[in-house]
Amino acid sequence: MNVTLKMKMGDQDIDLVVDVTLKACRIYRQQFGRDLVKDLTDTYHKINPSIYDFVDLSEIKVDGKEEAELQQEIITKALPAYKKYQNTNVFDYQDTEQATQIIWAFAKNADEKLPKYEDWIDGFDFILPVKNIITSLYKVWNDSARPTIEIKN
Repeated sequence: MNVTLKMKMGDQDIDLVVDVTLKACRIYRQQFGRDLVKDLTDTYHKINPSIYDFVDLSEIKVDGKEEAELQQEIITKALPAYKKYQNTNVFDYQDTEQATQIIWAFAKNADEKLPKYEDWIDGFDFILPVKNIITSLYKVWNDSARPTIEIKN
């Protein structure tokens, strides 16, 4: 499924065409020796963490508590670590490199004539907005993975 991600870099409009099918996973594995789905998910969660990632839920006692009370307890325990993470979260070189490799695999899946990764990434005269692109790719990937089959008993 081809999807066009529209970006604006300064006054320049850029369209990045990607194909979010399983073939991208094979391309990524062949080129980088890694699991695209795992790396996409990990990268997305590094960019967009959930407050629930910052608390050990096994420490929360659920017996006799209402849902609202449980949510408040989780938020109270997780909020300090979540705020600290938001203030110190740096998307470093390795994260950026992995994100651009993920983007390239999806783009290569859409266009087999795309140059190899190193030539492709060196061809940009601007910095890709990887956080925005990864967030968009993750959402498109998840939406495309939803079944459309209606189960009947």
